[in-house]
Amino acid sequence: MRGVHHLGGLASAGASLKGAGKGGGLSGKRFWRLLINSTDGSDVKILSMEFRETPGGADVTVPAEAPYRAMSKDCYAGSEVYAVYHIFGGPSGVPYWYDIGGAPSWAGWRFAADTTINEVSWSNYSSSGHPTSVTVQSSQDGETWDDEWSVTSGLNTGSGTSNTITRP
Repeated sequence: MRGVHHLGGLASAGASLKGAGKGGGLSGKRFWRLLINSTDGSDVKILSMEFRETPGGADVTVPAEAPYRAMSKDCYAGSEVYAVYHIFGGPSGVPYWYDIGGAPSWAGWRFAADTTINEVSWSNYSSSGHPTSVTVQSSQDGETWDDEWSVTSGLNTGSGTSNTITRP
């Protein structure tokens, strides 16, 4: 993909990273999500998303399980066509997640067992509706969320661009 933007322990110029929060999810949690704190002012549109235990490693979500494990705040008019599981490689249709509510919003995964996520990657669907500030969050129960780390500036925002954020 074009425009890949990697933010990690050594953040690129112009990027603003905040370190691990109270969560310190190094012990593993069952629920992980990308909280989209702000966008370019438009509705959220994400083409794909991956959660990784090892930076640069394999995606630990399972596309065949996407309809059962993917979760989000909302999708456009509650429409199955724009459901969040599309971004995790689930059944195709319109292959992106569209949350008409804008920020704050979130998309995530419910793992079968405790998992430690150290990197999240996503691709923007269009030139609008892209995140400009995000926080990776974890939870043991899916109700109470801990902030793990945040990126508050410097994200790629163009159509088809990707962002990869790594735990500091």
